[in-house]
Amino acid sequence: MSGAALGEADLSGARLENADLSDAGLERANLSHSHLEGADLSHAHLEHANLSAALLGGADLSGAALGGTDLSSAGLAGADLSSAGPVVADLSSADLVGADLSGADLRGANLSGADLRGANLSGADLRGANLSGADLRGANLFDVQSNASTRFGGARVERKWEEALRGVDGYDAIRWIDEEGSDDGEEA
Repeated sequence: MSGAALGEADLSGARLENADLSDAGLERANLSHSHLEGADLSHAHLEHANLSAALLGGADLSGAALGGTDLSSAGLAGADLSSAGPVVADLSSADLVGADLSGADLRGANLSGADLRGANLSGADLRGANLSGADLRGANLFDVQSNASTRFGGARVERKWEEALRGVDGYDAIRWIDEEGSDDGEEA
């Protein structure tokens, strides 16, 4: 199904584990609650698609176009979203444990409450993104781009990233985590 034109298709609940949907046109498609574990969605066009509560563990979404995509409550553990973008998408409460978001364009993305433990966000553009309440323990935040409109209020972040995040919105409400991985109780 590589390169397939499936725009606006209703694939909700579909079982597409390990499917090759690379370069597919899935604009505005309904893939909510679908099973896409291990699927190849690299360079797919998923603008404004509904992937809420979809299972995408280990899926390859590298280079995918995700503008306006609903990935709320999606299971993306171990997924590759490197160089994806723009990801002006709803990833609220998504499971992104160990996901590769390196170099992703996440400007304006909603990652509130997302589980990003161990995720690779190196080089990601987080300007204007909402990471309020996100769990970033063990995440790689090396060379991320952020600004005063990047929201981190209530996020759990390892103290080693304190200098890199100084000045972001919600800095004073970040829950800094000590080297052992536990909340040190300080409100920076």
